Amino acid sequence: MAGSGLAPSPIARSAIRACLRWRRIKFVIDPQNPYPNNYTGHIRVTLKDGSVIEERQPHLRGGAKEPLTRQDVIDKFVLNAAHGGWTKPQGDAALKLLAALYRGRIDLSTLRG
Repeated sequence: MAGSGLAPSPIARSAIRACLRWRRIKFVIDPQNPYPNNYTGHIRVTLKDGSVIEERQPHLRGGAKEPLTRQDVIDKFVLNAAHGGWTKPQGDAALKLLAALYRGRIDLSTLRG
């Protein structure tokens, strides 16, 4: 990834477009998927030599089954702030303000329905 590390480089983008153009990438909807009750992930890649790499994610990271830590949330905020064009001092100032508002454990149970 180039620049901020968030956007694909021009080379990566052209490689992705080439895969799409040659119909090398496709998606299939799994009728057994529990969505929307659970957000899962599954990817299978077949390489040129015929070998297959496959990964599954049984639930959404950051959801009820795998909540984010406070540091995860801070790291995500920092990346999003940078992506939104904030400078490091702006992000640090916002984090300082938020830390003062939420010093203890944040209870989100009332938001979970």
